[in-house]
Amino acid sequence: MDDRDGEGSGGGVQSVEIGLRILDVLSGLAGPQGLSPLARACGLQRAKAHRYLVSLERAGFVEREAVTGRYLLGPRSLHVGLAALAQVDIVRFGSDALAPLVERIGEAAFLAVWAERGPTILRWEDSGRPVTVNVRVGSTMPLLTSATGRVYAAFLPQGLTAAMIDDELARPAARRADLRSRADVAGLIAETRETGLGRVTGEMLDSVEALCAPVFAHDGRLAGSLTALGTSGAFDSRRDGATAQGLRAAAADVSRRLGHRGHS
Repeated sequence: MDDRDGEGSGGGVQSVEIGLRILDVLSGLAGPQGLSPLARACGLQRAKAHRYLVSLERAGFVEREAVTGRYLLGPRSLHVGLAALAQVDIVRFGSDALAPLVERIGEAAFLAVWAERGPTILRWEDSGRPVTVNVRVGSTMPLLTSATGRVYAAFLPQGLTAAMIDDELARPAARRADLRSRADVAGLIAETRETGLGRVTGEMLDSVEALCAPVFAHDGRLAGSLTALGTSGAFDSRRDGATAQGLRAAAADVSRRLGHRGHS
């Protein structure tokens, strides 16, 4: 196997791939490993494996035992693994909640999670009632003009959303929603946090109303969201209505399954 440090033939960074290979091999071996057997298992020369392990140790992905000098996975590897597990759980538990939610409220609903480009729809459950929307599984929702996005704007750290919010504020859609300044956004965020629901009544699509409830992980972080939507005039978008009550109950149940306790 070619273990050069440069750019890979497929356009990737080969040194990153080698580092990840070491972590993958180390995770599959039983217990801490010495340098020589670990290098052999990775298909690397001993000196080269050592250079990568030094960097991985500095980054916290690998640790060395003080007495034996053998290598094992470090706390950053554990953090990444737990984060991946949490994402898998929100997909599983959130998906399980959709069909009962739709049956209870009689409206379409979807599960979304935060991704690189923003809140992204992962699962969709139709209700059988007509609703015309231009979003589907894989769609990314705007932060300011969708019920889903408003939940993420309200409950995610500002550092993750600030640039996206500034970008959306410059667009005509934000002005149509009467959002013209950071002060307007701050008011919207405060309202969403206070009520615990994102809400739109035609801001994104004229004929569509929606409510969104946050789902929290065991440590209080926003793990995902459940959104219900329907046609204006038929959809109950009241924050104290039956649809909101069903949505809140479903989101709270998923949060409990993720280990969340109490309020965020």
